[in-house]
Amino acid sequence: MTATRPLRVLVVGEKHDTVVNLGILLRSEGIEVRLAERGMEDETMVVEFQPDAVLLDPEMPQQKGVAVAKELMRLCGDRLPVLLYVKKPIDPDALLKRVLAITPK
Repeated sequence: MTATRPLRVLVVGEKHDTVVNLGILLRSEGIEVRLAERGMEDETMVVEFQPDAVLLDPEMPQQKGVAVAKELMRLCGDRLPVLLYVKKPIDPDALLKRVLAITPK
């Protein structure tokens, strides 16, 4: 029997509290999480982490969600993660349900 690795989720946003709280929520479900508070500034982290999903604030003032999505396509190629745009107010139960439905690659 092959062990399945935990789901990997990258949380991208500019509000520290929101990013951290989403990380806590996801980790409470056994999800491996990385936080990116300034958009896609750390390309190496994205390539090395290889997220299965990216939770993205589409209205970040510094780097819009569409620009981050394009950058992810460039960085991840064929292994593009599922992109979930997270708008406020966040419904934690609905968000967890959507994230937990994603199958690790």
